[in-house]
Amino acid sequence: MTLEHKVGVGILLAAGSGSRFGGPSHKLLAKIDGKRVISFAVDALISAKLEHKVVVGGYVNLSNIVPPGLVVLDNPNWENGMATSLQVGISYALEVDADFVVVGLGDQPFVSSSAWTKLAGLQGCLLAVASYDGVARNPVRIDRSLFDRLPTHGDEGARRLIRENRDRVCYVECEGSPFDIDTLEDLERWR
Repeated sequence: MTLEHKVGVGILLAAGSGSRFGGPSHKLLAKIDGKRVISFAVDALISAKLEHKVVVGGYVNLSNIVPPGLVVLDNPNWENGMATSLQVGISYALEVDADFVVVGLGDQPFVSSSAWTKLAGLQGCLLAVASYDGVARNPVRIDRSLFDRLPTHGDEGARRLIRENRDRVCYVECEGSPFDIDTLEDLERWR
């Protein structure tokens, strides 16, 4: 018996204003060891085993930062919350007839490519969440059958869907760290 090949899209959400950061630049452009925060997340997505890979931008123009090979999508409605960026990525996934998406965040520089790949390779799980030492975080794998149940506005992505389907969620222990950069103090911890 062979397993059916599923087509997946990796979606990196990076459209928000980062208003809580308080630094001299946008948090995604801030540097850790000489490398931009967004570049860590982009590199992990590039190395992941997914057929399609997209970065959804908005507030910051990422087209000259994201290397060739990744599709950069613009979310002109980024001010209406993370859900609008997720919907931009879902629209792309539907265009390429994807069976699932794996969604991560641009402000999480220490999520590994193996986390993306591990979630992408799952079979028989409609909704899966990466776990780090037992703590559920990103990325999240969402089956196509759930796309129409995702929010269309506001600052929640898959969180509501996970809450509503708590007993059906697969938690997958992953390498790396889900630590995100939201404030200047967060950044200073890693410098």
